[in-house]
Amino acid sequence: MGALIDITIDLSGEKWGANSRSVHQENDILEASDSHPIVAVPSSFIHTLHNLSNVKLCTLEQVEVIFDIHVPSVGIVTPQPLLLPRLSDIKMSDMNCMTHLWRCNWRKFLMLHNPQQKSSFQNLTTIYMEKCKTIEYLFSPLMATLLSNLKKIHIENCNRFQEVVSNRDDEDDILKGTTNVRFPSLRSIILGKLPNLRGFFFGFSGKNELQLPLLDELVIERCPQMMAFTSLPLRAPKLEYIHINAGKYNSSFFMTTTTLPQAPSQSLNNTNSLTTISEEFLSYSRSLIEMNARGGWESRVFFLYDELPQLQNLEKLYARDCVSVLEVFDIGTEVRCSSSSQISVVELPKLSDVCLQYLESLKYIWMSNGRRTILEFPNLAKLSISSCNQLEHVFTCSMVGSLLQLKELSIRWCQNMEVIVKEDQEEEEEEGGDIGKVNEPIRLPCLKSLELGNLDSLKGFCLGNADYSFPSLESMSIKRCKSITTFTKGDLVVPELKVMETRSGTINLAEEQDINSFIITKTQEGFDL
Repeated sequence: MGALIDITIDLSGEKWGANSRSVHQENDILEASDSHPIVAVPSSFIHTLHNLSNVKLCTLEQVEVIFDIHVPSVGIVTPQPLLLPRLSDIKMSDMNCMTHLWRCNWRKFLMLHNPQQKSSFQNLTTIYMEKCKTIEYLFSPLMATLLSNLKKIHIENCNRFQEVVSNRDDEDDILKGTTNVRFPSLRSIILGKLPNLRGFFFGFSGKNELQLPLLDELVIERCPQMMAFTSLPLRAPKLEYIHINAGKYNSSFFMTTTTLPQAPSQSLNNTNSLTTISEEFLSYSRSLIEMNARGGWESRVFFLYDELPQLQNLEKLYARDCVSVLEVFDIGTEVRCSSSSQISVVELPKLSDVCLQYLESLKYIWMSNGRRTILEFPNLAKLSISSCNQLEHVFTCSMVGSLLQLKELSIRWCQNMEVIVKEDQEEEEEEGGDIGKVNEPIRLPCLKSLELGNLDSLKGFCLGNADYSFPSLESMSIKRCKSITTFTKGDLVVPELKVMETRSGTINLAEEQDINSFIITKTQEGFDL
């Protein structure tokens, strides 16, 4: 058995009999007795697995312990063979009764261990565990001292899992107040869908420190009970970013507190502009670099009113399948804005890429509040919106002129989309219903590509009186927009645009008077764009 390299046991969903304490003959590594838990790799066998490299265990319904390690009495001083010196990967899934990955008296084990020699588990690099319902932690801080080459920990969908490292089974305080908990080679920690996870390690106080010198990937998703990563001071000098739920954050604030953002916009169904936001959460908003929301979003907005001025580092926003979202940016439509006529301008200076898909309830990118708040996106370069059927417009005239870096605009499959740029209706009403034509055209100087497709209700790009200039536009596609009657009511300048793609093919614009005249003529002729 010393030559054994791989162990793979997969029962493919079969369960052992309720009264049986034995296993299939092909799985004779497993051991059971009436007085002890069922063990996958017993102590009597583990010493023979010198060349074992990979372990994969799946759907072993009654196994409670994977590795059982017997330690001789302290008085017996004999050289101890290394345990699993070549084991590199452990993968476990659907181990519904497993309570321990390894069971050992680590205090005694380490007393017999010669620190000058190579250690047991010296080549273990990867631990992957999913859908293991009963296990509550992975290993103790004492055992962690042996995992000098552990590089990746990935745990998800384990209902009772509470901590990665726990000292609950250590019988003494051998580490307390004297030794740091250190994983010298750990580079990646991924924790997902763990409803009872409290943190990575909540252990000793005093002078201890959690040291992760090479960690450069930390992902935490859907762990609602996790308020902090650790109770110890954290040292992880390589960690530049952290991924928490839908957000990618700069790690600077996290490194000082190790707490996780408890966002009101993710926890309240009826979030509104008057929601009180903690200073800690606003600090995380200042660290937010990317938002990637995919389902499970409970609030009606992605960003609350008080968050907006803090989003100075936000670069990308991706959202998909968030059925409860009505609005992307809450710009304060309620009491805090209604009593003031002062106009506030909120700029998101680094936001460059926005993609919104399958947001079934989305009605507004932001809801107009009578131009009391104006959002500006001076570096937005790419905007793509698709399958947002309740959305009726994208921009308002008051802010579209701030899109000085917009290069690509794609709007598709939005059934209720009527215009891309909507007039500032509130201002028009206040001024008597006729704002007239503005003196200067609205310019999108960098726009190169414009795609409008499958917009059944689209009447035009803008039906206001403003003139538009797209001096860099090279590619335009208008397909399956059966309700369109004109592109703009004002003038349109597109000096670099030579052709336009339509449902019926490519149109040579050099042969046409202009885009507006072409659309008007073709719709009067019954031509379907």
